[in-house]
Amino acid sequence: MTSVIEASQLTKRYRVYEQPADRIKEIFLRRPLHREVVALDDVSISVQRGERIGLLGVNGAGKSTLLKILSGVLSPTRGTVSVTGSVSALLELGAGFSKELSGLDNIRQFTMLHGFNQRAHDAVVDQIVQFSELGHFIRHPLKTYSSGMITRLGFSCATFIDPEILIVDEALSVGDSYFQNKCLHKIRTLLEHGITFLYVSHSPDAVRALCTRGILLERGRKIADGTSKDVSNLYSSLQWARCQDMGFAADDAISETPIPASAKTRPAAVAFSVSPQFAARTDPLRQGSGRVRVTNIIIVNESGRETDAVAFGARVAIRVFFEVLTDLNSRTAVCVGIADKRGTEIIHFNSLDRGIDIEEYGRGRYHTDFIFDAQLAPGEYSVTCGVNSMKPSPHAARLLLVDSLYDYRVGGTRFEVSPHGLPGSVWGKVYLPYEAAIGQCDLVDAG
Repeated sequence: MTSVIEASQLTKRYRVYEQPADRIKEIFLRRPLHREVVALDDVSISVQRGERIGLLGVNGAGKSTLLKILSGVLSPTRGTVSVTGSVSALLELGAGFSKELSGLDNIRQFTMLHGFNQRAHDAVVDQIVQFSELGHFIRHPLKTYSSGMITRLGFSCATFIDPEILIVDEALSVGDSYFQNKCLHKIRTLLEHGITFLYVSHSPDAVRALCTRGILLERGRKIADGTSKDVSNLYSSLQWARCQDMGFAADDAISETPIPASAKTRPAAVAFSVSPQFAARTDPLRQGSGRVRVTNIIIVNESGRETDAVAFGARVAIRVFFEVLTDLNSRTAVCVGIADKRGTEIIHFNSLDRGIDIEEYGRGRYHTDFIFDAQLAPGEYSVTCGVNSMKPSPHAARLLLVDSLYDYRVGGTRFEVSPHGLPGSVWGKVYLPYEAAIGQCDLVDAG
């Protein structure tokens, strides 16, 4: 493969002064009145043509500094960098745009700075305007734009000039979810055409979904470089360790108990889990009488480890921890829904449909596993949960309706399905195995 980026021993140091006047004093006094901050420390990286690299790390790790050096915005204090091919970078919000110019004028300025002549500019300007969906605002000064509108313009410009290398900082997090989805679709289209992609994110899920290689930075140094899956898992484990050190871990540790091989097998005993984070996320929208309290919901892979990302078709379980505080009505069910990013529920599980009536177990602490194969289209999903007594529908006895709601939780748990293992194209939300056949028709019309 051809190398398009070669960076060797990149170091970036900044001088920080307590007062602006100290810069002048330092010259005359001939002694340092500053302290040095190392943003990047001896980082080397080689990028092959067509690679998709995700940069992970906490704030201040050096991710954005590295991207700015690779894109030519910053010069390193020490080290060398060589880039082959046209680069388009979406870094800080509105970087390179003039607040006084209109959206159209900024598009012209952007394309001209990237070497476009008038004919090439005219060929892409309508596509940029249409993709940004800014409407009549495209003729207004940029200073009247919201941050989301600036993001729309910046992303549209960066991706419609046909770059060989696309560098994206986490600016997309500013846009609304609809435009984020649209941007991700555009990025995937570019990736299919073999573009080289460098992406900064705090989200391991996004890196796993968009990238094949991951790099983890910490305090300006590169501490890991490998597959996006391995580096993302390492980053997640380090973040979890930090949460534990700060006292943000769950009240009880969750044991690694493999999920049953069959839904007919009774789940093994596990440590009960009470998560303050889960409660904080779900309490504002919580509903129900409180006779049952859902304390945590996690996603468990086949080996029993908690996860937030699964491969397509992998066997997983949604594990619901709950406490029964009083005697319950008969026909009490734990119900779980899986919803897409727009909040539309696409799958629903009901414990009564599998012969589990919570009323029969009495007061106590329990967990229920809903085991399934994740044959969902690659993307992000959220989990909702309700514990309630049910009653048959007057129109269909097998159809159960909610009678009494004990506890309802939304927004507490989410997971990502990766495209690894896809058997073919998935255009909808759920993949169903199917067969197809073709036959020749008679020449005589059936009518």
